[in-house]
Amino acid sequence: MPKDQKKIKTLLRLIRFGIILSLSLFIALSLYSWTKSIGADKQRKELAVLLKQTVEQEGVEAILSLSGVTVENIFHGEEGIILFEGSDTPWRYSADELQTISVYEKVNKSVVNITTDTVRSASDFLDVVPGHGTGSGIVLSSDGYILTNAHVVEGAETIMVGLYNNQTYQATLVGVDSEDDLAVVKIDVGKDLMLYPIALGTSSELRVGQKVIAIGNPFGYDRTMT
Repeated sequence: MPKDQKKIKTLLRLIRFGIILSLSLFIALSLYSWTKSIGADKQRKELAVLLKQTVEQEGVEAILSLSGVTVENIFHGEEGIILFEGSDTPWRYSADELQTISVYEKVNKSVVNITTDTVRSASDFLDVVPGHGTGSGIVLSSDGYILTNAHVVEGAETIMVGLYNNQTYQATLVGVDSEDDLAVVKIDVGKDLMLYPIALGTSSELRVGQKVIAIGNPFGYDRTMT
């Protein structure tokens, strides 16, 4: 056999071997990728099941905690999970609740409970009957001036003001504006007790449709919110 033909046959064998080797490698890599894909898909399904069980048993806070998020700074708002600063457990409150909680904590110590005693005539025979009244007020200044309604203190013989420390102090009437139903009284509490004057807004900044929050003392329930 001529040498040229031998070289050609040898070259063809090498080419066939290369093709077979390439096909074998391609098939092997394809099988590996397919097997790996099946394994990854199985792992994803198993992980999804575990995460679902964790959420059902422990809540989404457990997932967030596992991811390294500070759980204390998360709550479920109306627009989903929102981050908030603070050391409380705010995920237990809605965005609206957090707002009203913040307002209450800011101003509740500025709200006071006012009780009054009056003496009025019961008949033409000058019999007198003691009367009692209750109402709410707000601290105007750190030196003890209190704003309330005129109808709360009008005609009162004694005026008592209850503060956030559950102590009551006798007050003196400073002035009354019956037309606008406003009155100012004053208490002396000493320098050891801190009063919290409320920050007043301006009516020009109010808009129709705004939410109104009332903090007062209805039926003697101190500093309740409506």
